[in-house]
Amino acid sequence: MYKLLDEVRILDLTRLLPGPYATLLLADLGAHVIKIEDPKEGDPVRALSPRYRDGTSYLFHLLHRNKASVALNLKSQIGREILLKLAQTADVLIEGFRPGVTARLGIEYAAVRAVKPDIIYCSVTGYGQDGPYSEHVGHDLNYISLAGILGLTGREEPVIPGVPIADLIGGALAAFYIVAALQRRARTGAGAYIDLSLTDAALSLMTLHWADYVGAHRDLKRGQLPLGGYYACYAVYKTKDGRFLSLACLEPKFWQAFCERVQRPEWVGRPFDPSLKAEVQRLIETRSLEEWLSVLDPKQVPITPVYEELREIWNDPHLRRRRLWVEGLEQLAAPARLAEVRIEGDRLAPALGQQTEEVLRELGIAPDAIARWRAEGVIA
Repeated sequence: MYKLLDEVRILDLTRLLPGPYATLLLADLGAHVIKIEDPKEGDPVRALSPRYRDGTSYLFHLLHRNKASVALNLKSQIGREILLKLAQTADVLIEGFRPGVTARLGIEYAAVRAVKPDIIYCSVTGYGQDGPYSEHVGHDLNYISLAGILGLTGREEPVIPGVPIADLIGGALAAFYIVAALQRRARTGAGAYIDLSLTDAALSLMTLHWADYVGAHRDLKRGQLPLGGYYACYAVYKTKDGRFLSLACLEPKFWQAFCERVQRPEWVGRPFDPSLKAEVQRLIETRSLEEWLSVLDPKQVPITPVYEELREIWNDPHLRRRRLWVEGLEQLAAPARLAEVRIEGDRLAPALGQQTEEVLRELGIAPDAIARWRAEGVIA
């Protein structure tokens, strides 16, 4: 955990994936994230398989390291009052309810701003706070369908990507805009409201295709995308041993290096010829993956193995050298390195409500009130 945002306090009312991924990125930068959970069940991700050694979902641990948990019933009047009291001590509040829910609970932006004028309040939803679809329910598959990503993925029919793209880019952009708003507040003292739509976030990834549509007045089709395996120089090929390699020779120098190493000088002028792919495939099928990695030399030709099993990623010497796993905690590490920044050891995800009493005591709430609220189910 890098100590870059160690003076920032965040109330996280989100659950599942997008919001928790956003606050994970912020917690990894040192922000003090307090996860607000339902006292009875907590975040539904806690119950998912596989389970970690403490019985909690492994995914929950991956998403919630370096955070604290306060179990609070937001549907109760006392729970609402506690949250607003907590908000007075916070810099950021992030929530992932459907539009209108926070208003019914009495914790919408206006209510929180009334007690904390410079709060940065971020709402993460599928379709945004306004528009004809704002009240529609949905998940990642729906968002990437609407944004056009799903329609462009695959060949004959749309293929669902291997990772939830909208959820993850939405979470990353939420963290990005929160940090930007914190920077603005440091200059001006003003808070901000962030309306983050996962569909909008997914659509922002369509830059290359939008450029073709607006600039060249053409719609790129599935199976014919320049960076989707349509060209011979930028595609995935099957090797003799049934493995796959990715070839990405977009620049002429790389394509020429490839042609020279496979002794096919007649291919040099045809990097973007789709009809050449079949010839390249027949050649690649003559050697194993390891043989091609040796023959082509990744220092000269952009070529990598296509990993299909996570154990291959785990054992890759380069990825291990980059220390992308936190040994002992079995965690994925923060994806960037920062020099000259203080580092602190990562902490495992908290148990449900683990820090509830500690946080309430910090607010000056008496022990007898805490005990009474616990008995009433307001907290846990």
